[in-house]
Formats: sequence, structure tokens, C-alpha cells
Amino acid sequence: MQVIILTRSDKYNYGEDGGYCVAGIDPEAPDKWVRLCGPREHFKITNAEAVYENGSLCEPLDLIEIDAVRIDGNMVRACNAAGWGPDHEKAIYNENMLSIQPENYLVDGRFRFIRKIDIDSLLNMAGFNPGPFIFGDSGRSLSIGDAIRNNSSLTMMKVDDLELYPKKGKEDDGYQAHYRARFRYNGIVYDDISVTDPDYLAKDTDFSGLTFGESYLIMSLGEEFRERHYKLIAKIFEVVYVIGNNKKGMFHAFRDCPYLQKYNNVKYALYNDAVAQGLVQCAECKKRRDAQSE
Repeated sequence: MQVIILTRSDKYNYGEDGGYCVAGIDPEAPDKWVRLCGPREHFKITNAEAVYENGSLCEPLDLIEIDAVRIDGNMVRACNAAGWGPDHEKAIYNENMLSIQPENYLVDGRFRFIRKIDIDSLLNMAGFNPGPFIFGDSGRSLSIGDAIRNNSSLTMMKVDDLELYPKKGKEDDGYQAHYRARFRYNGIVYDDISVTDPDYLAKDTDFSGLTFGESYLIMSLGEEFRERHYKLIAKIFEVVYVIGNNKKGMFHAFRDCPYLQKYNNVKYALYNDAVAQGLVQCAECKKRRDAQSE
């Protein structure tokens, strides 16, 4: 099967074998979400699967091919009894997850890279609207029963006023490794949402907090933790806009920037990609973005 990878977030990422939650969409059916699982404890994806033959690690917006089969009840019962793989003594698949994470597929072998997908193509695909709420309500987690009834654990949406901030550790011995997020979706404020996107580890930015312009989030509903399923931000796509014939070397953080509106050939881009290309942010967009972060 082919999958457009949209997230490769941290999942029990300790030791040399890595540990990732890798998920994306079917390029032929963008409404169909796929979470790729490995046959081991926590069903994480390790480097053995996520590293291509050339040694590079899979990244969001990679189109890959992988041998995988959807996890169903028959597989769960057989593998729970006989073992899923090398770590089968630790790998027990809770049958509730068949409803809570119906997108799960068990992989067999290494990911095979096909090509990169640009953000412009991704955002023009259908299927990125979770409805009035994110996973059924405006809270940060669901009960087991509500998670089963929700019957979905992956989604993508455009959000406003995204802010990441550090959170103190329980023993008051510093900050937690993952940022927490606050944002608005459909007019509702969501807060204290854990960010597992490895591009935004709090320790890598000195726990200083981050603010964003226009952004899309890939959100996941995690495994059970203390009888709750928590909403996680697995990937942040900070989107900017560039002019097709960009003689000014400029990008815009906001699609409704008055200096951008007069152009017809406007394309989506990623903030980090625009900066890497040497483009600079429009002064009007910078002023507006700075005002939002005050």
C-alpha cells in the first residue's frame, strides 16, 4: 500500500532502535487515515522500518510504499495468543483499540520511498475537517467509552493563534520535554494539549515558548493512560504564502495580507522551507504576527 506520511512523532523513543508513531493518508483516498504499527511493545515503529535503504529516516510529506495489513479482531485474538513479534511477551493489543484507533495497520518490512509531496498539493486534498469539535468535544482527553464511540483517532485541521509553552515537571525539577499547546479551532480554545512533534521539543528551544502564523495540525488520540485517551499534536505544519514569480524574495505569514492580495499566482509553502530558501517575511505579516504574540 502507499501512504503519504504526515507525522513521525515520538512514541517511547528510547534506546538505539528508535520509537515513532507514523501516520498519514492514502493518496488515492485522502479521507482514509493510516497509522503504521510495528509488532512489538506499544506497537511503535522502529528505525528498522522507518529508515530507507539509503539510510535516511522517513519524514512528513514523504510518499512511501509499505507492506501492511489492517489490524482486525481475528488478528488481535490470534497474535495476542501466539505473539506479535520479537517483543510478543510485552505486546498485548487491547481490543478497545479496534474502535478507538480503527486506522491501525501492522507493517511487514521497511518503508520504501517513492517521492516527496509538496504542501500545496496536500492542502488542496479533501478530508481535512474534523467537524465542530476535535475528537468529539473541546477537552484535552476522552474517557474510554467516549473514545470508543468517537471511532476515530487521526485528523487534520486549520487552527488559529497557535502557541506552544513549557510545562513544569511534577516534581518541580524543571520543565517537561514536550511543549503544551494552546490554540483556537472553530472559535473554541483548546489548551494544555501535549505536542509530540519532534521538530518542537521544548529542550531544543530553551523552553522559551513559540508562536505561529497560519497553521495546520495533525492530531492523534493516544493510547489509554490512567483510563483516559489524550489528544496529542503529532505534527505542526506552519503554512506561509509565496508568489510564483518571487522576485522580491518574500513570503507572507497570512493569506489575507494586503500586499499579497493583488497577486493571483500564490502558492502554499512551509515556514521552515521558505526561511531555508533565503526568503524573508513580509513586514506587514511580521508586524501582525508579533502583535499576536504579545
